[in-house]
Amino acid sequence: MESRFKQFRERAILLERVFLKGYLAKWLPISVTVGLAASFTAIIFYEMLKYSTSFFLVGIAGYSPPAPAGEGETTFRFSENSYLIPLATMLGDTKLPLASVKFIN
Repeated sequence: MESRFKQFRERAILLERVFLKGYLAKWLPISVTVGLAASFTAIIFYEMLKYSTSFFLVGIAGYSPPAPAGEGETTFRFSENSYLIPLATMLGDTKLPLASVKFIN
C-alpha cells in the first residue's frame, strides 16, 4: 500500500514540475502553431494541385483524369489531342513551383 502511495506521490511531483516549470506553457503554443501552419500549407498545396490539374490537363490538353472510385465521380474523358498531354504536364511542372513561390511571397 505504501509503495503505491509513493509511486503516486512521485508521479504527482513530476506532473507538478512539468506544469510549474512552464514546460507545457512553452511547448503547447509552439506545437499548435506548427500544426496549424502545416495544415494550412497542406490545404493550399492540395488546392493548387487541383486547380493546376484543371487548368493544364483539362483546359489545355482536354484530358479529364479519372477520380478515385470511392469519390463517386466515374466520368472519364480521354483527350482528342493526346499529343498535348506531355506538353501540358511539362508546362505544369515548370510553372507550378514558380506560382507557389510567388503566391507564398
